[in-house]
Amino acid sequence: METSPIHQTCWVEKDQDGANYTYYWLGPDQRRIADGSNLTVDYALRSRHSGAYTCVAKSMQAAHRDLEGTIFVIVSRKSHLHRISKSFL
Repeated sequence: METSPIHQTCWVEKDQDGANYTYYWLGPDQRRIADGSNLTVDYALRSRHSGAYTCVAKSMQAAHRDLEGTIFVIVSRKSHLHRISKSFL
């Protein structure tokens, strides 16, 4: 089965306070799968890879809250890859 790779980037727009963030990605099983704001999944995806992939933006300033953004990936049996994006919460 051949599928398209996933390339996803997340970032937080800086506000007037200029808050800085560090980023990492969690896979569908909530394990950390990538450090940084870029996620690349370029292996053959299977249905077990379906689920929520979450980018966590950790604030480096105490006055700013941490943020999360999630994409939902569905890998069907017919080798189709569907991505449903959700904005930062």
